[in-house]
Amino acid sequence: MKKFILTLLATFLLTGCFGTATTATEEAPLGYQIFSNENLQITYPDGWELLTRADFTSDVPASTILSIRNKIKSDIFTANLNIISGSAGDATLEDMKKANLAAVKSSLLSFQELEATQTKNGLTMSFQGKKTPTEPVLNFKQLLSAKEGTGYMVTISYIPGEDESIVKALDEMLNSFSLK
Repeated sequence: MKKFILTLLATFLLTGCFGTATTATEEAPLGYQIFSNENLQITYPDGWELLTRADFTSDVPASTILSIRNKIKSDIFTANLNIISGSAGDATLEDMKKANLAAVKSSLLSFQELEATQTKNGLTMSFQGKKTPTEPVLNFKQLLSAKEGTGYMVTISYIPGEDESIVKALDEMLNSFSLK
């Protein structure tokens, strides 16, 4: 469990640098594409950039499965989604949440937990914070999910005041995540 949380934290800190449903969608909704592998599936807008392991530099942790980011780059921060995985052993989603929140609280300045809810795909939590005193405060929303001893964390991040269409696209991606 400690290894999983440390891996989650390492990948979480790279944000911006780069569920339990069992049915798969055969076709993407209009204006969207599907990323799918043997373990998971997610839809994302046509105009966004998909980065997979083959695209990552060596400083991106091996636990990172993919990153999807807005192609419209910002001088402040580019909205994005990241998916990581790691061994969760017999940890529950609540265990994963508690460990992740403890790690995030110690790594973000001006940390503020906003809410946590159970969804059909896992446990979702929202929070704000910034990595350094000079960086902007960011909004984060994470979906924690697990299957057969493997934990998954899907994280979206964006600046407060981000365009509503971008926030909607991020939420739609997060909600489309499913495990096979």
